[in-house]
Amino acid sequence: MSLQEPVFQIRQLSRMFMHVTLLLLSLLAVGGAAGQQPGYGGYLPFPAYPQFPAPSEKPDEVDKLFARLRDVDAKLHTASEELANLQSRLSLSKKFLDELLSGWIMSTAAATVSAVSNVAATAESTSSNNTQAIQVAANDLAEEKMEDAQQDSTIARLACAVRKVKDKLLTILDNQMRLFRNDVEVANGQLDSVRAAEKSRMCETGDVTLDKDSPRSEVIFQTDFGRKIPQLLYSITGYEFHLTNKKPSPFSYFHQREPNALGTFVSAVTSPDAATFESFDLSFGATELLSVKVGWQACSIGPGMMTVDH
Repeated sequence: MSLQEPVFQIRQLSRMFMHVTLLLLSLLAVGGAAGQQPGYGGYLPFPAYPQFPAPSEKPDEVDKLFARLRDVDAKLHTASEELANLQSRLSLSKKFLDELLSGWIMSTAAATVSAVSNVAATAESTSSNNTQAIQVAANDLAEEKMEDAQQDSTIARLACAVRKVKDKLLTILDNQMRLFRNDVEVANGQLDSVRAAEKSRMCETGDVTLDKDSPRSEVIFQTDFGRKIPQLLYSITGYEFHLTNKKPSPFSYFHQREPNALGTFVSAVTSPDAATFESFDLSFGATELLSVKVGWQACSIGPGMMTVDH
């Protein structure tokens, strides 16, 4: 049973009690009005009956009053019984309500205490877990700070070492660049000298043919080298041999063992005005030099230039 049902019953009993009270008050008011007759002195005592009326009064009116009194008496008796029943039911309902309220209060208090205990236990457990988590986080933070400090120290050392190496490398590079610039300046000077020499250099080229009948030939230069011996470059560009029936020499075993060997040699002598070429036949056996062709180039020698060995 819920708490609302006994409260509703109490409200119904209260309404019935009010109705009965109003009914009794109305009956008492009616009886009082009827009892105010001359010679009777006000209200009639209950349950005493009133005096009979004088014979001079009208009997029908008295009978009506007695009938109304009896009716009121019966209603009062019934109302008193109903009031007693209502009081009994009200007492029982009050007792039931007190027991119900007491049980509800006890159960609610027990449930509240249990809930509060659970909440307190949960809060304590959560607080303990939070405390442990905070402690773990604090330890981790301390370790991380220590590691950060170590890493900062390591980074600082590495940065210092890198700066030192960088400064050293820059110094080395500066020295190398200084030397390189010096070499470049020297090379530029040499290139300038070579360009100047090339611009002032004079050359003459030609070729000459030497044969077996005239193995020596002199070439007159057409270029004026300023009474200085020019540099002469020359090379054999062609030759001609043919087979012969030479008789082997009785004194040369080598010629008999190596027939048909080809060979020639050319030498040159340079002067400020001409160059003299001479060929030598180095063949043996059944071969003979007919002619050799020589190409040559004569160039003036400037300052710092070396002659070419022939």
